Amino acid sequence: MPRVTRPAGMPEGVSTAVHVFGSQARDEILHQLALAGPLTAAELAERIGATRKAALEHLKTLELGGLVSADVPAESRPGREVRWTVDRRRVEQMLDALKAYVLPSE
Repeated sequence: MPRVTRPAGMPEGVSTAVHVFGSQARDEILHQLALAGPLTAAELAERIGATRKAALEHLKTLELGGLVSADVPAESRPGREVRWTVDRRRVEQMLDALKAYVLPSE
């Protein structure tokens, strides 16, 4: 089945929200960080039933969307334990943008 491209009228921020929140694993990572963060990728992997590598890939996507942040800069991470935190304000902004797009005011 072909991939659907971003519709012409969909704002970039909404497209990002759809991509980020469209993954159950990423949604669960956000949930776990909101409940018990900051957490490491290994701790998150254990909590969501994934590998550490898979958790890290999801964390990278979430970081690119500004939804999570690490306590160690990207260039200094190799070989170091990194603790991740959710940015609640950014999550709320993205969810509000998605809601406003999906359910426009009448």
